[in-house]
Amino acid sequence: MLKKLHHIFLISLSICILFMFVACSSSEKITDKSKEQMAQEISKLWIDSWNSIPAEEKEMLLPQGKIFLADLNNDKTPELFFITPELKDSTVTVFDIGKDQINDKVTFKCSAVAEEDELVFSVFDGEDGKVLHSESHLLTGFADPTVPITDYYVTYDGKKFNITTLYRIESKEGNEIKYFESPYDGTEITEEEYNKRQKTAEKNGHIVDSIIVSGKDIEFLEEDNLQTYVLSLLTKWETENESQTDK
Repeated sequence: MLKKLHHIFLISLSICILFMFVACSSSEKITDKSKEQMAQEISKLWIDSWNSIPAEEKEMLLPQGKIFLADLNNDKTPELFFITPELKDSTVTVFDIGKDQINDKVTFKCSAVAEEDELVFSVFDGEDGKVLHSESHLLTGFADPTVPITDYYVTYDGKKFNITTLYRIESKEGNEIKYFESPYDGTEITEEEYNKRQKTAEKNGHIVDSIIVSGKDIEFLEEDNLQTYVLSLLTKWETENESQTDK
């Protein structure tokens, strides 16, 4: 059963894209032309990625979802997160796009299934950059009294994305928690050790922002619609950052 869940998990890591823009420096304004080019390239890359997935794997994936922006390495240039729903949760895949090629990629999970579900991500002010936290609850049957939970802590140093994962199982009544080395080998760790790893994953930071993503899903395969939406996000990001600079 664990091998089957592991296989499903690995399959789910293949879709949904977060694009990181590193072509602009922290002192440069994102021009209208560059924003349009970004939106066009993003749409094409997402569609190419979708078309490369084998048909049997697409059966549990949907070419739609939600998008949000964040800046993990404080370079004033946004990262664009694509989130797609699946059978039991949602997936976010992270691509770092350099000037001419994709340089790095990671994937993590979040706990939203239905279109009306609200996604909440926490942002920590780590010692050497921001940390994005995502929590994924594995749905279990009514007869199972527990809920497996995975915490993902995502960082970016300008060259490489890194993800730290922590695992715990909570009772559905909320009166018992067990902590594990990994979700597959069943090796328990102490609460003290778990809390120590959690502080390390948070880079000893504190929550400085909560990103709430809601609303209707976007059809990612409708290229014109996707380009328009991404362009609006980049324009809004630029406007908000200009207003903060003026203050």
